[in-house]
Amino acid sequence: TPDVCVIELGGTIGDIEGMQFVEAFRQFQFKVGRDNFCLVHVSLVVETSGGEQKTKPTQQNIRELRALGLAPDFIACRSKNPVSDTVTSKISRFCNVPEKNVVNVYDVTNIYRVPILLQDMVKLMKVQLDSYLAYPVE
Repeated sequence: TPDVCVIELGGTIGDIEGMQFVEAFRQFQFKVGRDNFCLVHVSLVVETSGGEQKTKPTQQNIRELRALGLAPDFIACRSKNPVSDTVTSKISRFCNVPEKNVVNVYDVTNIYRVPILLQDMVKLMKVQLDSYLAYPVE
């Protein structure tokens, strides 16, 4: 059996078309145990024409996700520009996720720069996974 399995659940939380998959995730979390399940929620941080970053859509997504029985361990904030520290802090507070687990994934000029953005999140996830597993992930 694999040490780590990555499963992507696409779509919008709350859409009827994806509800059976959300429910499958919820049941899977109980089957393998919460300590063996790491949920990364990707959310768009909308920017107004004035450049203001809005957190309410992310907060509502997380509220809906929690209502369906899932709580994210990490939130990956997609945005046009880097998310401000104030916005990161606000998302952390209102979504009940540690601030270090709110990751900024903003648009880059080249797709090959995305892994660099995700390095910190991968390091945090590795620490979390290592604490769950009997031996460290390499």
